[in-house]
Amino acid sequence: MKNPPAAETFRPRPRFQLLYKKFWKILLGLSVLILTNCSPVPDTISGIVQDENGPVQGAVVRVQASNIFTKTDALGEFAITGLPQDVSVKLTAWASGYYITGGEKEYPPGTTEVKLQLLRHTETDHRGYEWVSAFSSLGDPGNCQNCHAQPGDPNSALPFDEWMLDAHSRSLKNERFLTMYAGTDIYGNQSPPTRMGTSKDYGSFPLPPDLSMPYYGPGYKLDFPQSAGNCSACHAPMEAVSAPYSIDPTAVGPGAEGIS
Repeated sequence: MKNPPAAETFRPRPRFQLLYKKFWKILLGLSVLILTNCSPVPDTISGIVQDENGPVQGAVVRVQASNIFTKTDALGEFAITGLPQDVSVKLTAWASGYYITGGEKEYPPGTTEVKLQLLRHTETDHRGYEWVSAFSSLGDPGNCQNCHAQPGDPNSALPFDEWMLDAHSRSLKNERFLTMYAGTDIYGNQSPPTRMGTSKDYGSFPLPPDLSMPYYGPGYKLDFPQSAGNCSACHAPMEAVSAPYSIDPTAVGPGAEGIS
């Protein structure tokens, strides 16, 4: 009877060696994926935007007073990437029909699970509402410039910076409006007061200007020198909100901001 062959070291067949290597590659890949998903990305801040009913899709999440922003997905989630790793930032969130929220807390890059809560606009005007100035220099955290400006960027497309260049902010500096109100030319030369006639049927009415006198154009104050009128109700609403018929738009001073 022959003796059995001596025991040999176990060596997997070539087929099993290939499967063995694939198994460990897959296991290693899953480990990396799990660790990546669990670890915060160092240049990213992520979280969710919600209202009283749950997540809000399409909300704009912005690094406060900058052009860095993103939008929330169908689950209300967001991720702002490409941030400097050593600089904490403030975030704001907004969606149509909501007030802007955020801006109070700073988040370092790598922060996850940020929650920003939106509050819906009211559907009716409130009689106790107070105007808030657009300018941050007045010290109110609710001033528009605090969140809607890019300091030092003349080409910024943020709302405050655009407003500063358009006719709304300049409604009290518009020469056409001011000359029509005062009855002057752009150099301050004023036409004579309007001459008035009377009629049995129509009462008092304006007469054509006396062309023998210097004339620089018509004006509200030429027709009604004793009244301020209601022009400021539209051209300077913050000044006239409590006195729409007594604010002279030429006398409100350089601090007035026009249509806010």
